[in-house]
This record gives sequence, structure tokens and C-alpha cells, in this order.
Amino acid sequence: MSTHNKAKLPLHQCISCGHSRDKVTEQLNRKREELAKLEKQLEEYETNPGSVSQEEFDELDAQMELVNNHIDSLKEQKKITVVSVTDDLIDTMKSKRSDVEKHFKKAKLKQDKETVEKLDKEMAEALASIDSVIRYYQSANGSSSLCQTCLTFYAEATGVSLGKKNLPAVIENNTQGHVTVDMVPKPRDFRMFLDKYVIGQNTAKAYISGTVALHYRRAADMLAGNRENFSKSNILLIGPTGVGKTAILRALKKCLSKTMGTFIPLASKSVTKVTEAGYVGENAEDVVEELFQKSLNHVMTVTQAKDINQEVIEQAVQITQLGIAHLDELDKIADTGGSEGGSVSRKGAQNALLTMLEGDIVTVKVPAGPGQVIPVEIDTSTILFVCSGAFMSPKKSGKSIYDIANARKGTGDNSAPTAGMLATITQATNDKAENYAEGAVDDIEPADVVEYGLSPEFSGRLPNIITLSKLSVGALARIVVEPTDAILPEYIRDMKSFYDINIMLSEDGKETIESIDNPAQNDTLKAIGTKANERNTGARAIQGVVNRITFFVTNFPEKLEGKHVLIDQEAVEDPQKLKVFDKIGGQFTTISELLAPTLAKIGEKDAEENGEPAEDSKKSDSAS
Repeated sequence: MSTHNKAKLPLHQCISCGHSRDKVTEQLNRKREELAKLEKQLEEYETNPGSVSQEEFDELDAQMELVNNHIDSLKEQKKITVVSVTDDLIDTMKSKRSDVEKHFKKAKLKQDKETVEKLDKEMAEALASIDSVIRYYQSANGSSSLCQTCLTFYAEATGVSLGKKNLPAVIENNTQGHVTVDMVPKPRDFRMFLDKYVIGQNTAKAYISGTVALHYRRAADMLAGNRENFSKSNILLIGPTGVGKTAILRALKKCLSKTMGTFIPLASKSVTKVTEAGYVGENAEDVVEELFQKSLNHVMTVTQAKDINQEVIEQAVQITQLGIAHLDELDKIADTGGSEGGSVSRKGAQNALLTMLEGDIVTVKVPAGPGQVIPVEIDTSTILFVCSGAFMSPKKSGKSIYDIANARKGTGDNSAPTAGMLATITQATNDKAENYAEGAVDDIEPADVVEYGLSPEFSGRLPNIITLSKLSVGALARIVVEPTDAILPEYIRDMKSFYDINIMLSEDGKETIESIDNPAQNDTLKAIGTKANERNTGARAIQGVVNRITFFVTNFPEKLEGKHVLIDQEAVEDPQKLKVFDKIGGQFTTISELLAPTLAKIGEKDAEENGEPAEDSKKSDSAS
């Protein structure tokens, strides 16, 4: 593993063997030029056959065969991708570690003591091998890359067999931003990727996957010069906070970057301060400028360019034009029919965004020295614009967008739609009612958005209106443990890795995250979901709830090293009742009892610093 100490190589070049697609492409071009010369020589031989001997013909034929074989070999080498050693790669290995641990824990169930001890030893060896790979990747994180050949070699050399499924997706450092139609994931690939990060919302995920796949295939086709324009697939996400809008966008960016082999920038901006040209406020184009700045920073880092030159700018522009621009809080610029000044301001903000959404030339300025800037033009025709908002703020009539939709459907509640496109999609995607607080997916149509206060022209630039509905307690319980980046599993791993603290979900230690078949029916996870639901911020509340439950564990880990801490329904209600065991099945003490002396000392110190009498002196004064 000493390869990491080698001289620093470009990020698109393998730190172990030096392989890179750029180098292979150069060799391939040279061999093709060599073949072209040989073919020209063959043509001359065939024009004057009498002047050439059979031996010369045979020798030329052998040379051409050799070059052709070399070209075929280089073509195969070009298929070997270079994987950037990033958090994504490390997460892949951590996921593999979790799978191995889960396998052994299931294998140990209902086994005799001797078999369990044997399996424990095998598990320890397997996990140690994976951990060594993870530590190596972490040491190289952000500064190097490996080709898939070397990646597999290192994994197998440390006892980890990485099948094709477990190899990380391509993260080739394509700084040019060149994307072909074939490089764009299919809708099914998007759906499967989104399932790892977003619980429920099957209807929304299916709709978004097809929309984004079509947009990027059209964009790639246009950038390749095969079409002059196309109908844009801009998206409007409607839903309350914490239902997965931001999680979906981040997952889409990650999926596109990994599978297309190029950095896909994502920029988010609240539109609440956007004003029409000529008025005081922020420009609508700021979100495009942020996309360009992120693309420029990426190109500068990967190419290790010291100065901003024309080539760097061109590469950054190419990448920017494949970006995702997120315009949040769109409902805040809806014309709600209020004061005349406010109405003009909101209509002006909509007008400022109109042409950019459709496709326009935006000029951003790049600093080029003291008092100097370089104007750079960016075509927004291929940028995917995703707008979002809760649309809960009542308009002048006192109606939210859901009230408007229900009035249109002729229902007085959020009952499932009985007809129309959304009803068909909901049924086809098996979007289960138990995932949603109201027992159904909300049905919003363009006419509802217009009635809420977006102009018909603006609504027309957002042809894909996708609703994400408020999640149920059961869905929130699943979010605690199921997504790839779930909060509780990460916390349990970190406490064990950093402090040797064993977090348990049952007193016998047999119930683990991996062994829970249905999180929505688990009492502890349902209790966490209930607490998160009470905060009315959806999935965003889960982090805060888990932090509250584990407050004493996080802040006093030195008192818990080597011990076992039980998170159960009682502890979710009152974190002071977390049970602490020296060993599984033994006697326990509550965490408040265990930490009482430590907390008392902290209290005494605070009282002393604040000039207050200590608790003992208060008691003596009272007694006298």
C-alpha cells in the first residue's frame, strides 16, 4: 500500500500503475496514424505490384496486423476507468463492510457456542481486511485515484472479493464535460439510485427519473451538435419541509456525476430576493453564476491549473451547461393578490426568471486581475432547472395549493385521486398509502399552480409538476435506518469505531439494525419517528431527535468505553433513562446515575464561576 507515497500524479491518473484514459487515447491516436501510413504504403504497393516483392508484401501485412492488435488492446485499456478516491469510494467499502458484518451476525443466530466463536474469529479477520482497505482509501481521499484493475487487486490482496456489483461507479475525471447520449443513465438506474437515499415517494421518484433521463439525453444530443434546441424538462417539486426534495436533488447530482463520468454542479438559491432588472435586489442569473463558479473551481483543481485561461473557462462553461439549478421557495414569489407593491415585486421576480428557464444567454464575470473581469457567456438551454416550494402559505382567498386541488377534484380532503395521470402512476409504482401522513399522494395540476399565483407563462416553463407528500410516522421510522446515509447506523458505527461504545437496540444484543425486517413496526424506531413527526419538519427532524437521545453518550464517551448502551422506547422518551451495561445480559445502571458525579462537578464549577454558593453551603445555611 505504499503507492500513496509516490510523487503526486494528476487526479485522472492511477496512483498505482499510472493508467489514464488520456494517456491511452494519445497512444491510440499514434497507432492509428501509424496504421494510416501503412495502409497508404499498401495502396502504393497495390498500384505498382511489379515493383514490390512478395516478401515486402508479407512484411507489410505482418506490420499492419501487429498495429491492429495493438489498437485492439488499447481500445480495451481505454475501457478501464479511473476511480477518484473520494467519500463515495470510501462509502462503497463501508457498505461492503456492513454487508459482511450482517452476513456473519445472521449466520451466528441459533448456533452453539463453539460455532459462534469460530464465526466471530472469521468475522474479525474479514472486517480487519476491509478496514485496512478503508484506512488506505481514507489516507488518499481527495488527493489521488485508482484504476479499477488496481482497485480490485488491492481489495483481493487484503481478503475482500469485490464483484462487479460492488465496484464503485465510474468517477472518471472528465474535466471537458463531454457527455454522449449513451453515458446518461436510464430511468431505471435513476430510480434504483434514488431508492438508496429517499424513502417512499415512489411516484415522485419514478416521474423524476424519467424526466431527468430524457432531459440529459436531449442535452447531450444538443451539445454534440445533433439538434439546435429541444423542449426543456424543467421540474417543479411541491411538498412540505422534510419530505425529500433536497435529498432527491443531491442523489440525482451524485448519480449523474458517477455514471456519466463528469462533475455535475448543483447550485441552490432562494428566489425570495430576486427582482426584475432595474430594481434593487438579487439577479435571477446568480444561480447560473454559482454553477459556473463551482465548475471553474472543479476544473482548476483537477487540472491543477495555476491561472484562469481560455481553455479552463471553456471547460468550466461546458460543465456548467450540464448543471442543475435549484430555485427554492418558489411559492414566495406567487402573486397572492396582496398589496399593489408586493404584487408588482412578485410578478417582476417571475418575469426575471422566465427567459432563463426557457433557455437564454447569461453573462457571468470572471475576475482577471485588479479591476479586470472576463465576461463569459453561458447558454442555459441545457441546464436543468428544478424549482421547489411548500405552497402552504395561504393566498388572499385563504387557500393553500392543496385546498385548491381538492376543490378542483370535488373532494374536501386529501383523498387519493380517482382519475388522471397521477392516479395511474401512483398505482403503477406501488406507492403505498402507509408512507404518507394523509394516506395518499397529493394530486397537483398546472391549473392549481396558476390559481395559487404563478403566471401561466411561468407555469408553462415548468411542465413537470411533481408532488412529494408529508411522510407518515412509519416512513420516518424507516428513514432512521434504511437510506444509504441513514443517521442511526452511522452513529452506531462511529461510537464503536471512535470510542468502543456498543449501542444496542435490545437487552440481549441480538436485535441490530440489519436484523430489523420492518422498521415501521419496530417500537424504538416508531418512537423516534413519532418524536420527529411532532416537530413538523419531516425527515429533517430525525437528526435532532437522535442527537437528543444520544446527548449523554456523545458528550461523555470516556465514561462509556467498552460498555453497552441500550436505546429503547423508554430512552427515546427520556434520554436520562438510557440503560448502560458492563456486559450483555448483566445488571444495568441508567446513564443519569452513571454520570451523576460528573454532572455534579460540572454544576459546582459553573456555580463557582458565576459566583453562586455551592449546593453544600446552601444546605448548611438552610439548616442553621
